[in-house]
Amino acid sequence: MAITLRPEEVPKDLICAICLSVPLTPCTLDSCSHLFCNECISESLSHQLSCPVCRDYAEESDIECLQEGTLGYRIWCSIIVKCDNHELGCSWTGSISDYNKHKRNSCRRQQNTDAQRNQELEEENDLLEERNQELEEENELLEEKLYSAERMLNGVLSKCMVLKQQFEQMQEEKNLTLQNCVCEKPDCNDKGGYAYDRHSVVKLTKLICQNLENKPCDINSNKIFERVRHIYVTLKQGHADNPDHLYIDVRMLVGVCLASNWFTANQLKNLTKFAFEQSWT
Repeated sequence: MAITLRPEEVPKDLICAICLSVPLTPCTLDSCSHLFCNECISESLSHQLSCPVCRDYAEESDIECLQEGTLGYRIWCSIIVKCDNHELGCSWTGSISDYNKHKRNSCRRQQNTDAQRNQELEEENDLLEERNQELEEENELLEEKLYSAERMLNGVLSKCMVLKQQFEQMQEEKNLTLQNCVCEKPDCNDKGGYAYDRHSVVKLTKLICQNLENKPCDINSNKIFERVRHIYVTLKQGHADNPDHLYIDVRMLVGVCLASNWFTANQLKNLTKFAFEQSWT
């Protein structure tokens, strides 16, 4: 960026309203003639199609660089600047119109700075390449460790699956043993029948389920069927004080009865009818 020698003498109309510096590539807008840096106004119009000063509508095609020979161009050329490498030892001063040419062709400090910067960039690039090589080597080591960890994990998972299967098998055997040891006994009433009703559907289901294909000889299947039928009729009647889960419990009871060998063909026919009426089959 050029540094003006006498900034107090620079007309305000020749200062870019966006970056607040004297433009190196001065441009105006056809719609309002306000002056800006070419880069500044192009960037501004890419976000909002209006002049940053007066807000008149403007678009990129309205940008026009100052033409040589015009009054505005001659006033701009009269601005004297010094090199921004002045603190580095460059003593050049001149018209702002010659600034870019000086920077490109004759500023030794700029050339030295560019050469130094290029050297710094090359050194940074070498360091980055070296670091990239180190990261690639670290990545290879991590991939090897990951592969080993995955193999170890797969082995552990396989052992866990085997142990889980063994545990489930032992649990099933344990449950079966408990069922065989603690069998449900039929509830009897004082009239010689069974005392099952809508409040003890689960107990009746458990009794039949525990002896699904091997009914104890001391259990009367006809009386059991009468209890099942009575419970089903109670469900159909829909009493307001029926237990909340009566429907589900009776459905399970009928299903277990149909799966057992406790009942006669006619009784099984009635049980099938119960299931059909409730769309359980």
